[in-house]
Amino acid sequence: MQKRQVAHLKNEKNILLSLNCPFIIQMHTSFVDDRNIYLMLEYCDGGELFQLLRRAGRLSVRSARFYAAEVCHLCEVVIWSAVVSFSSC
Repeated sequence: MQKRQVAHLKNEKNILLSLNCPFIIQMHTSFVDDRNIYLMLEYCDGGELFQLLRRAGRLSVRSARFYAAEVCHLCEVVIWSAVVSFSSC
C-alpha cells in the first residue's frame, strides 16, 4: 500500500468512527494482519451508491434528486461534526 493510500484509509476510518448519523454507515472496529486491513461496518443491504450507479447506468430524476439530497446531508453532517473544516478542503 502506498503512503498516500494509508493516510486516506486512516482518515476514512477516523471519520467513520466519529460520526453518528442514520444516513452514514456505522463502523464498529478495524484490525490488520500481515497482508490486509479490515474495517468492520454495519450491514447495508443494497451496497454502495457507486455500485448502484454502475448497475443502473442512469438514474431517474426522482432518484437522482434523492441521492443528491443524501450526499448534501452527509456533507452537512461531516462539516457540523467538525471532522472536516472548510480550511482543509
